[in-house]
Amino acid sequence: MGEKITIYDIARTAEVSPATVSRMINHPDIVTEETREKILEAFAECGIRPEDLTTKKRQAYSSRRAAGSGQTVMVSIPNIGNPFYNDILEGIHDYLKMNHYHTIITTEIPQRNTMQSFLNYCASLQIAGIIVMYPLSEDFLRQLKAAYPLVQCSEYNPLYQNVPYVSIDDYSSSKMAVDLLIRKGSRRIGFFTTSYEFRYTQNRYRAYKSMLDSHGLEMRPEYVIQAADFDYERILNAAERYFTLPEPPDAVFAVSDSHAHAVVKAGMKHGLRIPEDLKVFGFDDTIYATLSTVKDARILSAI
Repeated sequence: MGEKITIYDIARTAEVSPATVSRMINHPDIVTEETREKILEAFAECGIRPEDLTTKKRQAYSSRRAAGSGQTVMVSIPNIGNPFYNDILEGIHDYLKMNHYHTIITTEIPQRNTMQSFLNYCASLQIAGIIVMYPLSEDFLRQLKAAYPLVQCSEYNPLYQNVPYVSIDDYSSSKMAVDLLIRKGSRRIGFFTTSYEFRYTQNRYRAYKSMLDSHGLEMRPEYVIQAADFDYERILNAAERYFTLPEPPDAVFAVSDSHAHAVVKAGMKHGLRIPEDLKVFGFDDTIYATLSTVKDARILSAI
């Protein structure tokens, strides 16, 4: 009978989710005593022990590897339309493929009322690990880490040190960018941004403000413009606002290359020469950084 029992049978018997059963097996200390007892009773009722499932899982994994079929890693990104993620996803996919893993990409961001369904979904896919590219609270990171191996990519929570991350120093890089614009003679510098929910946006804004302060330059509120998503038409419409101002900026530091490209396009539409009349600094070195030719314009790019 034990050979036929799965984690889903235990979950149904205990009236809990498969993810909760998985947590009880691998991290029993984070499961309440009442829930542990229900799950252990379910194991007893089904005639197997928790370690039996662990052994079967290892055997199944070894069989898949031997057959050339690996496990699956879920990569969770906030917006599939943002070109910033393209190269990262390609690198993740290539490395996982080389190591016999599969890749699943999702744009679902767990919320307080959807975390359990997200974990259940991961359990149904037999996910081996998760890579997240959006900011998460300490509580959410703790829940995900308890269920699966977890890595933060690009975005990370600096207040919770128990989850590894891969990122860049947005603050220092942005200071270098704004400093370059100032050394090139710009004095009216705009900041063109996406949503402030992202840590990289917050750090790039802090760097922008810090460099203006340190050079004694005024930070003018009308020069700080936000296009909250990565729909290019909306970004372009937001960029147009710079050139309806009585005194437009002579430089713009944009938090992404798509934002920078939109500023270049809008500026040229209003008869400005790039970079003679308007200097534009992009970020991330995505495809948008190459869409403007030297004949048309030049985007100074940080990374």
